[in-house]
Amino acid sequence: MERRPLLHLIGILALVVLMTASTALAQGPGPQGVDASVGTGFIYQGRLLDGGSPADGTYDFQFAL
Repeated sequence: MERRPLLHLIGILALVVLMTASTALAQGPGPQGVDASVGTGFIYQGRLLDGGSPADGTYDFQFAL
């Protein structure tokens, strides 16, 4: 009868190891180095008007926080 608690302990330890391993593997790659370039363009989803008509062309934007 001592075999059953031992099997439960082994099962619990295996589950803990699997959960720890899956958490470690779920981590994404680390941050990129400083030399990673970032573009200046972005996509705007919404409606932009210029004089009441839809804006179609190149525009300069200024953003502030």
